[in-house]
Amino acid sequence: MKKENDAATQILKEFSMFNTKPRLLVLNTFLKANAALDYSTLNKHIGNTIDRGTIYRTLYLFLEKGLLHTVPSADGIIHYVLRLNKDESKTHMHFVCNNCNKLIFLTDIPMPEIKVSKKLRVKNIDVVLNGICDDCDKKNL
Repeated sequence: MKKENDAATQILKEFSMFNTKPRLLVLNTFLKANAALDYSTLNKHIGNTIDRGTIYRTLYLFLEKGLLHTVPSADGIIHYVLRLNKDESKTHMHFVCNNCNKLIFLTDIPMPEIKVSKKLRVKNIDVVLNGICDDCDKKNL
């Protein structure tokens, strides 16, 4: 647990956040899962150690600081994705399976150029593709 907390503490520091028990718990849960998590799944992993309000405030702070970003699934559930590298591009695509809700990062596909009015300041672009993943497709043959 100490090594996990050391890594999480360092990440919080890199994203200019103070080290608190709830933040460590939420961050370590994402690090262990190594996957996108929705609130319900995150809450199951955390258990009754911190209350719902604290979890939501922590998620909001992580989003605000750029440590997390969100991706909606086909059924409208928001998944939270860890962004460990502060310099990671904020423009990328995801694929969400309509059957199993698996979230796949499409890092090898270049983003299309999107032109907007110069009056707008775009901070983040998320492109979400929906369909059937290879695993689900094989099961349905």
